[in-house]
Amino acid sequence: MSYVLRVDLVEIDGKPSINYDSKAPLAPSLDDLLLVAGRLRAETQPPVERAQPGAVRHVDLQERDSMWTVGQLPDGEAILSLRHPGFGWLDFHLSSHSVAQLHQLLGTLGKTEG
Repeated sequence: MSYVLRVDLVEIDGKPSINYDSKAPLAPSLDDLLLVAGRLRAETQPPVERAQPGAVRHVDLQERDSMWTVGQLPDGEAILSLRHPGFGWLDFHLSSHSVAQLHQLLGTLGKTEG
């Protein structure tokens, strides 16, 4: 077995960081690492919380008007795809109930009284 990307999780000034060594182009290697890490996290206990903890967090990614797409499935369910500048395209399968809730909530955004 040979490595394509070697990553060490380190702490610098009390903050997590990484040291890496890549024998291949870095971007595709990072894409593969994120995919494998995501699968591993999904199988690890405790699971990711189902409810969002606390208030909605604002993460400044220096990107506004993020890209997204929605594909409707024949049964009224949908696939919502959101583009994250670091993680790429993330797909979410939404039940018809979730689609209705999202439609209702998004419909109230941007409306002002008056």
